[in-house]
Amino acid sequence: AGDVANILNALGARPILAIAPEEVAAIVSGADALMLNLGTPTPERVDTMITAGGCAHKTEKPIVFDPVGAGASEFRQEACHRILSELRLSVVRGNQAEIGTLAGMGGMLRGVDAVRGPEDVREAAGMLSKNTGAVIAVSGEHDLIVSQGQVVTVENGHPFMARLTGTGCMLAAVIA
Repeated sequence: AGDVANILNALGARPILAIAPEEVAAIVSGADALMLNLGTPTPERVDTMITAGGCAHKTEKPIVFDPVGAGASEFRQEACHRILSELRLSVVRGNQAEIGTLAGMGGMLRGVDAVRGPEDVREAAGMLSKNTGAVIAVSGEHDLIVSQGQVVTVENGHPFMARLTGTGCMLAAVIA
């Protein structure tokens, strides 16, 4: 979380990390965007994310969702399903396995790293975009950005990024 705040601060953003249900309405009302990071979920944190998302909807703020570890456990899968079904997301940023899992097309994680994505990650991202209305950003060696049938590939990855925990979280925050 500190690394995410630092990268945003370095870019000139004004990050604040809020997980207390008592403050999310106030924090979201003063923000330009909301980034929801599944990170280390608890039932209370998922409830708070839904509350924050509701506040973002009321104030017409974009919501970026990072489904960290989607599919690694039944709890995470249910949390992702709830967020996808209850909130109108602007962007979903995940690795190939997370996006494949959310699209129902499979993927395999080891920790939070994608060991295997779906057979066709473009198709999975396209399906998830169609089902959610969100822009889907699939990060990896080559990033894929999918929205309304359009696909852009960004080829600026570096193998070192896979050795640093949190680069995907940082990317999601920068998108927000």
